[in-house]
Amino acid sequence: MRYLLRLMMLISLSCVLCGVFTLNAANTKNGTEQNEPSTTIEKIVSSKGELIIRDFYEIGEFQKEGVGWYKILLQGIVVYTPGSEERYFALKLFLTKADSDGEAAFLDYDELIASINAIDYMLKNAEEMSKNVYEDKELQFTTRGDLEVGMYQSGKRQGAFITMSKWSRLGTLYLNLAEFAKFKDTLSMAALRLQTLGAKTNEQKIIKEPGVKKDTSKINIVGKLYTKIYFVLIFLGLIPALIANSKGKSFIIWWLYGVVLFIIALPHSILTKTNWANVEKAQIKAGMIKCPYCAEMIKTESIKCRYCGSEVLAKGGGHNVT
Repeated sequence: MRYLLRLMMLISLSCVLCGVFTLNAANTKNGTEQNEPSTTIEKIVSSKGELIIRDFYEIGEFQKEGVGWYKILLQGIVVYTPGSEERYFALKLFLTKADSDGEAAFLDYDELIASINAIDYMLKNAEEMSKNVYEDKELQFTTRGDLEVGMYQSGKRQGAFITMSKWSRLGTLYLNLAEFAKFKDTLSMAALRLQTLGAKTNEQKIIKEPGVKKDTSKINIVGKLYTKIYFVLIFLGLIPALIANSKGKSFIIWWLYGVVLFIIALPHSILTKTNWANVEKAQIKAGMIKCPYCAEMIKTESIKCRYCGSEVLAKGGGHNVT
């Protein structure tokens, strides 16, 4: 009974520990993802200890009228440092909705080109998709900054959508395919404007600007995550090790087994047969003796066997009993 209570306490404690660990890891990940700069242009602009120059160019707008009308303002950005020939090009999309504050998304130049190509692919496949009936089908492109553009078909009905980020307060902007094509043309116009400013179609300079350090926050998070997992596995490995050890098995071997393959080791330790010879050896080492009448293990100080009730001679006690 005492053994079962200990086992239940160990399992309960391990469940609580795993729950706390999972919740903590999820909170850490979500908080980091939300605050961490995602695009190249944001990382460069947020760098410290260096003079950064930003040039802004108004490019145009995309507007969807109707109930709760939306407007997306487009602004080109060129970032550089004094004396450097390197230029970083990006597009800022600022979404405003009637009677609401706006929110922005940033596209590095390479992602702007990729977004245009993705929308172009969706629109070209729309006609082919319309020949079939889908319960639900969705095509989606997501940028490093979590801007989402996509197309969907439900039954025979087709449409498109734009979401500024996974944390968007303004929700998703839904468009028909004609409006989606117009949005693609607006992005194409922005790409051409950035090209006149010096952007190239092969622009993929990921954090090469002198003085801008490579972001290591994700590496640190992964390291902390693995450390937590390591300690949890060490603890969980004790459960099958203790169970197997009570059955005469090696504690160290079963602990290692439990750390590496806990899900398999736990039921294995419960179902494995007891090695009574090893159990007796361990008990004798611990100072127990065999009852000369029923062969059960009893304490050295015992004067009466708790199994068969026979009276025994206590070790060094001088009790000559019959």
